Amino acid sequence: MRHGNINSDGSLPNKLLPVVYFDSCVLIDYFIAARRSAVETNDADSSQQDLLKDDFKCVRELLKQQSKLEAVLRIRDKLIDNKARKIAVISPLCILELVETHAEEILRENIASATSAKGVQKIGKKQIGQLLKNLMESLTDASTSNSLKRLVSATALDINLQRCRGLYGLYIANISSFNLTFDMVNQGLAGLSYLQIGAADIMHVLFAHHLGCAYFASWDEDFKRATNFLNNKYGIQLLSSAEQILDVL
Repeated sequence: MRHGNINSDGSLPNKLLPVVYFDSCVLIDYFIAARRSAVETNDADSSQQDLLKDDFKCVRELLKQQSKLEAVLRIRDKLIDNKARKIAVISPLCILELVETHAEEILRENIASATSAKGVQKIGKKQIGQLLKNLMESLTDASTSNSLKRLVSATALDINLQRCRGLYGLYIANISSFNLTFDMVNQGLAGLSYLQIGAADIMHVLFAHHLGCAYFASWDEDFKRATNFLNNKYGIQLLSSAEQILDVL
């Protein structure tokens, strides 16, 4: 995993181009694939094995049925083994969304194990946030059980760049010298909003363009409506499947 090395204007060095930008949904699958791989190959220390097997059981069983995960594993292997012709870039915004999703999904899995799937479905994101807050606050209580401590540890993703296996093979680019102005919105950017692309997704597009990425990888179906817009406005090619990513890499 590499980090940094951007030009003074915020773009990536020419020697790294062309580059593929992974948005959050691609990163999340990349991360899950890494965790599944660690369990299946026993490539994790013994203290983590039981925790990983328990925390990711539901996700792994679901994703084993999807050929996309196998393709994502091939993407990861290609990047880690330095067999890719291009690098894959993520931004700090991707990390933030990964941390959010990781905490929610791990907590939901634990709730499902303790109650029922129907019970989990009734819990909204605000309630999840409050439960996570309660978990964190429980650490200040000396009587907190080891089970609760393990749950806090499982939901709180360690994003240390040297330890987080789920980020191996990716290039993390800081975003600097970046502007978002009314003129940008008025001169075409609002077109993405008109197509019902969410603000966070638009920021990913802007970051990819700012860094100088030629490709934008996302599973989000919304972006398919904006394929021509991305190409014509920003010169960015949309990659909406793992197979397309593999072909470009």
